[in-house]
Amino acid sequence: MIKLPFSHAKKYIPSRRSMAGAGAAVAMLAGPLSLVTAGAVSSTAAASATSANAAYAESAPDALVAKFVAARSATPAKRPAAPASLAAKPPMSKPPVPKPAAPKALASAPAAARAAASAPKPAVRAAVAKPADPYAGVTAAQLEPAGLYGYQEYFVASPEQWQNAKTIVRVAQRRGMFPYAAVIAIATALQESTLRNLTVAVDADSLGLFQQRPSMGWGSASQLTDPAYATGAFLSALTQYAPAYGSMPLWQAAQATQRSGYPTAYARWEDQAARMVAQIAAGG
Repeated sequence: MIKLPFSHAKKYIPSRRSMAGAGAAVAMLAGPLSLVTAGAVSSTAAASATSANAAYAESAPDALVAKFVAARSATPAKRPAAPASLAAKPPMSKPPVPKPAAPKALASAPAAARAAASAPKPAVRAAVAKPADPYAGVTAAQLEPAGLYGYQEYFVASPEQWQNAKTIVRVAQRRGMFPYAAVIAIATALQESTLRNLTVAVDADSLGLFQQRPSMGWGSASQLTDPAYATGAFLSALTQYAPAYGSMPLWQAAQATQRSGYPTAYARWEDQAARMVAQIAAGG
């Protein structure tokens, strides 16, 4: 406790204002020097303390107390730093979603190449098995499905006859018709013209391998004397008038097409025609 001289006692007594200032000074001397560090002192409280210190300095008789009060008033109180745990943190934000990296092979490629590489690929169509050629390895059952009818005639074909027979087989093959259709056509041509191309009309206006008549709508004279055209006209009539020719006797299928006065005459050439077709199909 500070003892003041008696001469100053009267000057220091009463006055509520001076007592408040003295109380403040005693609190500063007796307590810790860092009142401010015990809690956050507001600017208004700091200003009040400064004015109280100044008032006490005017009334205090002790030079040491006055000097201390003046020093405290001149030094502004500092706000204590906030603890690190209470420091302001930046607002939370969603992390950016990374984009998937492009494959190395596409990253360095030009844009057009990348677009082409990433474009959907067209579906690959399964290979369709090509049907087997019915003329390859043809058998007697395919060439004579209904069996032979009556007696058979044979002959040795000339080069012209072989050539016309080959034309008939190739036309039937291109149309996708069975070998039996070629047998029917060759047997019919053997009966009508002995496999020779008739360029001069016989029996009125009959022409070609099958004695087809322009007046009956088979075609013009120049068309009917073309073996390939004449064969095609005959096979078209065969599928139209004898659609079940594959199971019919040869002479019946030929008669449905030709309308001959001697229908069974076509049957005698069936075996000869079958042998020629087999030889041609084998590459002969």
